[in-house]
Amino acid sequence: MRILCFFIVLGIAAHVNAQAPKWRTLPMPPAAVRYDDCFFLTPEMGWAIHPYNFDVVTGTDTTTYQGRIWKTTDGGDSWTLQLDSCHMYLRAVGFADSLHGWATNLGWNPVPDSLYHYYDSLYHHNDTTLMIETSDGGKTWQKADNKIIGTKPPGICGMHVFNDTLAYAVGRYSGPAYMLKTINGGKTWKSIDMNSYASYLIDCHFWTPDSGIVVGGSVMVDSLVSPLILFTSDGGDHWVTRYHGSGWYYDEWCWKISFPRPDLGYVSVETFSRTGYLLKTIDHGVTWKKITVTGSADLQGVGFLNDSVGWTGGWDTINTGYATTNGGKSWKVAGIGKNLNRFHFFGDTLAYASGQSIFKMTVAKPNAVEESKSLFDLGNYPNPFTDATSIHFALMKDEHITLAIYDMLGKELAEVLNEDRSKGEYTLSLSEYLGNRQKFPAGEYYYILTAGTNRLEQKMIRLN
Repeated sequence: MRILCFFIVLGIAAHVNAQAPKWRTLPMPPAAVRYDDCFFLTPEMGWAIHPYNFDVVTGTDTTTYQGRIWKTTDGGDSWTLQLDSCHMYLRAVGFADSLHGWATNLGWNPVPDSLYHYYDSLYHHNDTTLMIETSDGGKTWQKADNKIIGTKPPGICGMHVFNDTLAYAVGRYSGPAYMLKTINGGKTWKSIDMNSYASYLIDCHFWTPDSGIVVGGSVMVDSLVSPLILFTSDGGDHWVTRYHGSGWYYDEWCWKISFPRPDLGYVSVETFSRTGYLLKTIDHGVTWKKITVTGSADLQGVGFLNDSVGWTGGWDTINTGYATTNGGKSWKVAGIGKNLNRFHFFGDTLAYASGQSIFKMTVAKPNAVEESKSLFDLGNYPNPFTDATSIHFALMKDEHITLAIYDMLGKELAEVLNEDRSKGEYTLSLSEYLGNRQKFPAGEYYYILTAGTNRLEQKMIRLN
């Protein structure tokens, strides 16, 4: 059986006296038209990218619109400019570890003539390089197009780095539809033609190495675009449609993805002139229903902390995002910032978002004293499982950790880990790690992870 692995961001249980989430605009990097993406490897280390384009008003180049990559190592308090005046329309960024990462290009002339005829000139000078990579944490960047096996897509909009060897990327919002996949940490990327399934692809999300979704749009017979969600269970070789909107009256397409749990997820839908909405699933993406966001239209960025609390927004010159505290039943202006496009979460107390600036969310404590937490999530997937499951955990700082499995009477059955680990996220295959040392019969078990004085536990179920 194929080994499945996935992490469930469960977070530390909410503190009784914790305050509501608060967003603030980071003073650096400087405000721009929009930072199209941000990626944080740890709560402190992250990258933000700004695309190269023309000033929409004056039709000229200015330093404000040069392609740039910024890096922070202190949670956004300060930023270092790593790449300047790049002529790529930088669209997506992702890192496998602190050294190896990639940034992708939206590509030459990406605006569909049928939609934005007069905007074509905005991308006239765009570099046709598809992907750049770094092996030194972003100090230097090199072209990586020669590592693509198969047809080179004209542009990439979204990326999901699953672990240090596996990553997916998709594009683009104006077509054609392609996926890139690496299984060797970026040494090579396989190009997958997706045009038989979709017209446009914009974002992707994977729960396991092989199971995930891509979102975008499909051109209907009347030339209008309808929102589309596709699912794969074999790493992208085959796809099935999980949602296909009507698109009879308006151009609409799916944009960004947020899954606070494997079973619970949201996809934003860009609608332009009509009331905006999200698509929501509560069954691992099998079925989706519309969630109206009153007062909105052009929704792109979406991010949810849990079942109830979430935010969305997009190209909006007036409002600064929308917030819900009841799972999307009602919304109010959030006050995050304009032009939202990407959210990145760490547990239930920290998040970042990219837009006109980089924004940061924290959950403050009444005494304003930070707790000394080492752990911020623990889970296993699949659960229940048959032959194999994988445990994911994340460390906020370097710690000595132990991980052990117990029966429901509290008897220790196996010690999985007892070692020092650096801060970061980890996924380990339980069956591969234990080998023949322990075979668990069908039943219920729980496992405990300790790091310093911190302790988390979760239950798992093995089926026959």
